[in-house]
Amino acid sequence: EGLSNRERTIRYLSIAGQLPFPLLLMGGSRDVQCTPAAVEATARVIGANAQVVCFGKAFGHADDYGHFDLILGRRAPAEVWPQIAAWFS
Repeated sequence: EGLSNRERTIRYLSIAGQLPFPLLLMGGSRDVQCTPAAVEATARVIGANAQVVCFGKAFGHADDYGHFDLILGRRAPAEVWPQIAAWFS
């Protein structure tokens, strides 16, 4: 059921489609915590406000990415961070 608050009284996925701003959803090809398929499924639930970017060799990148590699990976500064910056622009 996705992310929730500590008390598990709010499921963020259930309200994400109501947010008045866009969301960037990122997935890594080797992420076992949240697979690219799960990211895509989440985007379908959210709707038009969601944009998906997946990272890994299957998506044209030099490395495969796990959950934390998207931020801390060896090639994240060159492959991931620029796409995040471009999305914010």
